[in-house]
Amino acid sequence: MTPESGEITISCTSCNATYRIPDQIVGKVVTCKKCRQKFKAEPVSPVTKYPLIGRIALENRLVKEDDLVKALSIQKAIQQKTGKDFPLEDILCKKGMISESQKSILLTTVMRQLDKEFCRIAVRQNKITQEKADQAFAEQAGRFKANRESISVGDILVLSGELTRQECDTILLMQNRIKKEPESTSKGISQVMPDGPPEPEEKVEVQASAETDAPAGEPPAPGPDMSEKIEVLKDKKFFHIRNLDKEFGTIIIEDNLVTRSEVDRVLEKQLEGFQATGIRMLIGNLLVDEGVLTPEQRDTVLAKQKRVISNEDKLGENVVHKDDPAKEGDEPDMTVIETRFRDIDFQISVSQDRMRAFLCRKTVVPESLDVSDIKDFLMDHKIAYGLMDDKMLETFLRYDGYLGKKFQVAQGKPAKSGRSGKIKYYFDTEYLKAGAVHEDGQIDYKDRGEIPHVPKGMLLAEKIPMIEGEKGIDVYGLPVNHEVIRDINLKAGLGVELIEDGQKAFSKVDGQPEASFGGKISVLSELKIQGDVGYETGHIDFDGNVNVGGIVQSGFRVKAASLSANEVMNAEIELTGDLKVAGGIIDAKLNLQGGMKAKYLNNATISSYGDIEIQKEIIDSKIETSGMCIVKSGKILSSDISAKKGIIAGQIGTDLSSPCSLWVGVDSHLNNEIEKIQTRISAFLQQKDELLATEQELSEEDIQLQVDIANYAQVQDRSMIEKRDLEKKMAEESGTMDKESRIKAEEQIHTLIQKGREADETINQLFIRQDNLEERKNKMKNSLKEIEESINDLQNEKQEKLEWSRSQKLSPNVTVTGLICEGTIISGQNSSITLDRSYKRAQIQEVRIDSSRGKDIWAMKVNV
Repeated sequence: MTPESGEITISCTSCNATYRIPDQIVGKVVTCKKCRQKFKAEPVSPVTKYPLIGRIALENRLVKEDDLVKALSIQKAIQQKTGKDFPLEDILCKKGMISESQKSILLTTVMRQLDKEFCRIAVRQNKITQEKADQAFAEQAGRFKANRESISVGDILVLSGELTRQECDTILLMQNRIKKEPESTSKGISQVMPDGPPEPEEKVEVQASAETDAPAGEPPAPGPDMSEKIEVLKDKKFFHIRNLDKEFGTIIIEDNLVTRSEVDRVLEKQLEGFQATGIRMLIGNLLVDEGVLTPEQRDTVLAKQKRVISNEDKLGENVVHKDDPAKEGDEPDMTVIETRFRDIDFQISVSQDRMRAFLCRKTVVPESLDVSDIKDFLMDHKIAYGLMDDKMLETFLRYDGYLGKKFQVAQGKPAKSGRSGKIKYYFDTEYLKAGAVHEDGQIDYKDRGEIPHVPKGMLLAEKIPMIEGEKGIDVYGLPVNHEVIRDINLKAGLGVELIEDGQKAFSKVDGQPEASFGGKISVLSELKIQGDVGYETGHIDFDGNVNVGGIVQSGFRVKAASLSANEVMNAEIELTGDLKVAGGIIDAKLNLQGGMKAKYLNNATISSYGDIEIQKEIIDSKIETSGMCIVKSGKILSSDISAKKGIIAGQIGTDLSSPCSLWVGVDSHLNNEIEKIQTRISAFLQQKDELLATEQELSEEDIQLQVDIANYAQVQDRSMIEKRDLEKKMAEESGTMDKESRIKAEEQIHTLIQKGREADETINQLFIRQDNLEERKNKMKNSLKEIEESINDLQNEKQEKLEWSRSQKLSPNVTVTGLICEGTIISGQNSSITLDRSYKRAQIQEVRIDSSRGKDIWAMKVNV
């Protein structure tokens, strides 16, 4: 029936009785009239309103909800026509919605669930204790094993004197497992009362719903042709495996690993194997044996389900045997949980890496508590992966030697590390080795030693592919990530070609090889300038190495792969490689993807990925490098230097100079580079959004044009049809049509012709507009494609730089072989220090001094 406005349907969480109540009561605690148990009034979902057997069928994916609704409609029609209840499971079976074996599973599962519910109600009403309920279930299982006798838990409790027949029948009545007496059915009205003094609007008389959660009367006895299947399917563990395996099958179908027919076939094979041998086989193992699934695919799905994996092969050497219990205190950093289960004290311990779980029982356990109960208990605490096999868990429960001792109950699967990709070079990539340093500190680039030079067709580099790691699984069934590994790609610059799917790089020309940032390899030609870079040469922009015999004069720019010169004066230098200056650099601005060497720096601004190596001194300069700053025998005065890998100097500061500010372990240079890239990405994203908005407007305009064209085409067609009709009429009535009618018809035809022409002209104009619009849309698409490619390139560049930074080994510190003066500021990632006095031969580095309060405390430490 359709709910009235302001009313909802609720269901008792204990006995599943349903009621119609005003929606103002939603969320309040109410008392069920049938079982007198309290529950929170919540609207029933479309699924929970179905009878129990229907819900079980849905939960186990035996039927679709649409099919269940149809079956319930048929059941209702039969009841209205005959006045008799026809079992829902029989309707499902007769209509081909479930098989006979599935029907037996449903019936047995319903009976088991109702028995569990029976005991829960009896315990809540203080009719019996949980211990008595456990004993009744144990006796029920024992009778079935001994002589295949099926008896309800209620009957066992009556026979043992724990319940009277009246008490038993009262609970069965609550469950709708037996019919009410005739006089009891005439009442028809139940009251659901909120706890506490009710407000006037909360008092409501509601009609007890005819919907129930179990079939009326006792569950029908199976026919003789089904009795054998029902008996084998009453095996508790097989039921558990069977239901989980159906879910397993659904997952692998959704993941496109198998077809529905393959799952149905292997489920039938599982059932037949169990009936024949009594062996409980997982369908995952069957599919692996058949080569349909890989072991990895099976284990991934089992982990999703938080399934128990009890294969000792999975546990390897970590299996704890009964004569090798884990000793107390052997894991100092374990997570320990003290808990109670079935009135028994347990202690659960999980190792810090979540690879091992231990259980300690404090008392003897009753026979009614079996391995399945322990597994359920562990799963309640989310321990679901790598459980020990049943025999070992049974030994833990029954062997008194384990009383008070920790026993390993689960073992995770550790992650396996892989190997990052790398590039193997077949030429010397350290260009700064070239150039001898004389005793006076002058760098002589005429004495360059062996300069790398390669002929055409030479193998320059090859990629060593990464090896994928393998994720692990902890005892909670959660993935354990392996160490992050990264791949790297060879990139071809000028004079280089890639072969073998980008695995090898060969030179296309003779020249000097260069490996630049991000794995890009080039073979460069050389531009030699005999004198200075000045007015005679102009600015230099060259895709290769530039060798300047003189100086780079003030006000000029050099953009190249690498540069060597005698001096650099107030110039702008941008290089993808290295800078080598025999003398000094004054007032210059340098942006380098490599490193540099020079005699001295004065008022220079440098941004560099590589090391900065200076012979004499650095004065009034600002340096940001992802490498080191090295002035081994020289001085650093009045400068700001950020060097991720550290600073080495002969002297830092003087008594008269301004203090230096130094940063180590902090990559200010790369942070600025990443910020620049992100700014460019943001600008492109804004352009993309603007283009997408314009594209949307163009699409809407195009749609309107199509509508207009269609409308005018209809006008044109109607005009043609009306014109033909008039012409036909005039021809047919040529002898009888009077002059006035003929003139009127001719005027109408003329009007229709004119109307058609105007529509045709309008359509042509619309087509022209549509063509122009299409051209604009195509240009828009090309622009969007270019922007997306630019964004992708920038994101890749950003990622490459971040990965490069992470790959650099660090032990950053400031090392001074001479004097470091008072007032010098040294900062690291987490702390800083301003020297309160001068030191000689000192090393300053950031150290962790305390982590006892859950938060690391760092400080800069001076070692002399």
